[in-house]
Amino acid sequence: MYTVTVESEFNASHQLTMPNSQKEPLHAHKWQLKVAVRSEKLDQMGVVIDFHELKAAINTVTASLEGKKLEDLSCFQDANASAEALARYIFDRLKKLIKADINLDSVELMEEKGCWAKFRP
Repeated sequence: MYTVTVESEFNASHQLTMPNSQKEPLHAHKWQLKVAVRSEKLDQMGVVIDFHELKAAINTVTASLEGKKLEDLSCFQDANASAEALARYIFDRLKKLIKADINLDSVELMEEKGCWAKFRP
């Protein structure tokens, strides 16, 4: 099995609602992102996926998040935009953009230094 990982970043803010219904202060992050795809075989070029192709797919998804307050997006209207939920959101959007013969393995998201969330089905 071959695995390819591409890193990216984007800026977005969020404001989680605590179990007691209080909101934490609105704050921004420079989110660090790692996307891993895998395949049992290489294509005609000898790669799982061209890095630029994967990066373009990631940029398509993160462009809609750049500079936004995540809770203002319809997908987070009724849910906390936690790092975990955001990793799942990005995974689901990327899955639609990746070729069918390539498996989207995981999306890892760093909210702040040393704090990662990972989604893998």
